[in-house]
Amino acid sequence: MGGARFRSPSTGRSIRAVLFDTFGTVVDWRTGIASAVAGYAERRQLELDAAAFADRWRDRYQPSMEPIRSGAREFVTLDTLHRENLDAALLESGIDPADHDAGELDDLSRVWHELTPWPDSVPGLTAIRSDYIIGPLSNGNTSLLLDMAKNAGIP
Repeated sequence: MGGARFRSPSTGRSIRAVLFDTFGTVVDWRTGIASAVAGYAERRQLELDAAAFADRWRDRYQPSMEPIRSGAREFVTLDTLHRENLDAALLESGIDPADHDAGELDDLSRVWHELTPWPDSVPGLTAIRSDYIIGPLSNGNTSLLLDMAKNAGIP
């Protein structure tokens, strides 16, 4: 960036911070989730298309947020929604989560904390950080985003 400063078109003020989407933009959620699901399925001897399951699990995200947005449900963290959505995705796949160890499913759900960044994410964010404050703009809870950043070396 070389110290180049940008001005906001709406306010004319210098931009001091750059916020960024995280899931899919900075980290490759699909590959990470599919890999973890494949490992779980192999250990449990389950017939499961891991990539399709990853999509099914993620597809439940927006619908699970709607009751919170509308006020029909009290706030819960994205970790809670990921865990609930895992159970729902398992059921949709013909797998009863009650037949599985809850601790193992909790561990599988925590894979969202360990996602791998895209190859250009860390260098790109590092370059932006040399001139600006950077931070995630995400529905992910703070502990999830911090764990992901630490595990993946995201600045």
